[in-house]
Order: sequence, then C-alpha cells, then structure tokens
Amino acid sequence: MRFDLALSFLKPFIFIVGGILFGAFPALAQSSSTKLDEGAGELHLSQPWESPIQASVFGQFRFESLQYMSVLRDAPSLTNSEFLSGRITAASFRPTPLSLNWAADVSVGTFFSAKQSYYSVQELYVSTPLDDQATVSLGRKKYEWTEIDRIWSLGLWQPRYAIDALRPEDQGLTGLFFDYKSEMFQLLAFGSSLFIPTMGPDLREEDGTIKADNRWYRPPSRQAGNINVSYKLDIGDQWKLASQDSFALKMRLGKQDTGPWVSVAGGRKPVNDLILQRSIQSVNVDNQADFVVSPKVDHHQVFSADMGYQFEVAKVSVSYYEDHPEPMLPPQDYAIQELSPIKIYSAQLDWNVRQFLDRSLQVQLAYLKSYGDSIQDITSDGSVDTNTIFNYRYRFSNAALARVMGPLTMVYARPLITQFSYIHDYDQKGSILGLEFQYQWNQIWSFLMGADILGPDDPQSTSDGFINTFRANDRVYAGASYVF
Repeated sequence: MRFDLALSFLKPFIFIVGGILFGAFPALAQSSSTKLDEGAGELHLSQPWESPIQASVFGQFRFESLQYMSVLRDAPSLTNSEFLSGRITAASFRPTPLSLNWAADVSVGTFFSAKQSYYSVQELYVSTPLDDQATVSLGRKKYEWTEIDRIWSLGLWQPRYAIDALRPEDQGLTGLFFDYKSEMFQLLAFGSSLFIPTMGPDLREEDGTIKADNRWYRPPSRQAGNINVSYKLDIGDQWKLASQDSFALKMRLGKQDTGPWVSVAGGRKPVNDLILQRSIQSVNVDNQADFVVSPKVDHHQVFSADMGYQFEVAKVSVSYYEDHPEPMLPPQDYAIQELSPIKIYSAQLDWNVRQFLDRSLQVQLAYLKSYGDSIQDITSDGSVDTNTIFNYRYRFSNAALARVMGPLTMVYARPLITQFSYIHDYDQKGSILGLEFQYQWNQIWSFLMGADILGPDDPQSTSDGFINTFRANDRVYAGASYVF
C-alpha cells in the first residue's frame, strides 16, 4: 500500500530548484557556443565551447498495450490498458571550477485517464566542481549506495518510482551532496531536511475503502474476523511529513576500472515507504469498525557494505545491509505499523560474455537472503494489535535471480534486443519470469513485445507474499518506442 503524497511533495521542490536552474540559464547561455543573429531568425555557431563536454539531451516516447490474463472481480476495467509515456534527460557540464552545471531526468505517463496519469522526477539538480576531484550538488540526484539496490531495486537507500511493481526505478535522494573522487578513493556525503517518499499508484477514498486504478495495488482487507471494516483517509500536514532531516556518508576504496574494491555507507534517514497509523474504534451494534488511516514517517539508521573484484569483462561482489527503525508509539486509541529491523545478505555476478558467444550479452546472476522482513501493528502501550494491515516490507526475502540482456540475434541486418529475467523466491515458493524482445528498426524507432508471468509452486497457496498476492497479474504486452 502506497500513500502517494510524493506527488504533492515534489511540486514546491520543483519550483524551488526550478528557480535555481532558471537563474543559471543566463550564465549557461553566455558560455555556450550558439547565439541568435539579429534579423536572421536562425541559430549559428559563434565560438567554441570552453569545455569539450557541452550539453546533452535525450528523449523517448513509448507506447504499450497491456493485456492481463485474469480479470479482477473488483476492477474488470483494468484487464486491458494502454500506456503512453515520455521521458527527457538533459544535462549541461563544464569542468571549470565553480562553473554552474545542471541536470534533469523527468518522465510522464498516462493510461489515458485522469486518475491514471503520473509524472516522476528521477533527478533534478544543480552542481559545481570545486576542482578536478570534488563536486558539490544541490537537488535530487541518484547514486549507487549498495549493489543490492542496483540488482534487486528494493528501495533500501533511495526512493523508487513504482507504479508498476515489476519495473521499479530508483529516484535520487534530495538534498546537498559532496562528492570526492580520486584514482583509489571516493567519498560521498549527503545531508537534507526534505524528504520525498517512494511514489506508487494514486490512492483515493471510496465507499469505505482505499482504492487505486492500478493492478499493482491491493486494498486492505474489509474483514477482521466477523467484523466489517471501513477506512477513511486523513492525510494531515503534508509539509510536516516532508520536513525530515537525514544524513549519510559513503566511502569507496579501489579503482573504478579493474581490481579489488570495498565500499561502506551509513546514515540516518526516513524510511522510503510511508508507514500507516490508524484509529482503533470500538465495534458498533452492526459489527462495523471504522478506521481512520494516516501516513506517517519513520526514521531508520542504515548501514551497508559491499566488496568485490572488477575484471575487464565481469564484476563479482558480495553485499550486506542492515537497518534499525526507530521506535514510534501512536497516541491513545491508535495503532501504528512497527517495522522490524532487517539484515540482508547478497552475492552477485555481472558478466559480458562477448568473448565466448561473439555477442555483447550482459549476464547477471544473484542471490539474496534477508532476516527480519516483517511488519506488525502496535498500540500506544507497545502491545501488538490483533489486526495487521500488511505483513512484509520488501518483495523478496530468499531469492535467486538470473538475467540476460543484449542483442541475441539479427533480423534483416537489424538487432533484436532480448531481455530475459527469472527470479525464484524459496520462502514464497514462487517465481517471476519476464521476457521482452525489442526490434530496432532504425536509430529512432524500435518495436517491442514481451510477457511477465508470476506463479506460486502450489496453485492452492494462500501465502500473502508478493508473488502469490499478485499471481493474477500475468500479462503480455506490445508497443513501440521513439527516441530523439
């Protein structure tokens, strides 16, 4: 369940950072290599840039038609859908000390419904190099904090854009960054007083329940034994939720290209997924209980460590992550979600097998094991409440993964890009299979088709894990992509 206040949080932040960026544009324009000749109405080159790296813009439009194999009884309209998305990534960079640089990575999408339209800001920041090794950045920026998130996209360090649970994407933390890099050492420091949580489907209150027009959302149960439960949303002060302090520090030792390396990171920050507080109402004569549900922010202390070896065509690594959520007690007559501390161990291999198959195929193999992945609802005195809205924190807890990506073959002298992934979770006793083919017709147009299959080993399973919960979301899809 996701309370997507993130959409509202982003607006004032975009205005603030946008003002900084617009203020930077005159300086950027003065340093650029183009000007508008008076009376000509055309852009002409005037003088070379001061830096060999000038600016870059990448854009993409993607259209998909998705067909789900099962009809949801409560949402038959979600069986078929068309999704149109657009994305633009732009950046300007000059290495001159104290020069003002900027970058943005923004995407929008719609299922052709006002209730099913989304936008996401992966990155939006300004930065300045202090010298050839140190950089200061302000805004929303993505970094690789741990190999676990790079492979599994769990949102351990950074929030995610997760309207589709099978395609989550990291979004950057928001604040002030100091990044120092030398040949053998990297230091990253982060501090902020602004929090933007993970973005998921937009929610609304309707007929005593909390709904979303999205196949990857499951509403809380309307039954607690023989008691009928209804829900009402109370968002509260959004700026109070957004005004949260955080800090983190990461250090990496080792070369970037080849050889051994080790990385550690730690800090205190908000949990990226909002937790839920609900009122505890006495049951009336009709066996009806009314829950007023509010989103809250919990902080946790986090630590991760990674070590590995970078070969010329492969990288092997092992990783560890742990967090300690800070205790929170609700007011009297309320219950709140209590997150258990978690420890995650993983091992991963990235390998380019071109030297064996004469194809530039990227192979990923990984295994993940976690301990403590649970949620329970507690009352004001710390005792466990009899009702729990959701039971687990992350999608996987004991899983193996295999991925293959790259041009598997050629069709009429044009590459057919193949993406294959298989995940099996031993605790959930189920698997997720994904297969996509993308045919590159030319440099700007490509056509795609694919399928995602979720299946428990036992068709009669009643597990509340991710795979069994969304087992009805098997789907096929096809579409086209245009880049510029």
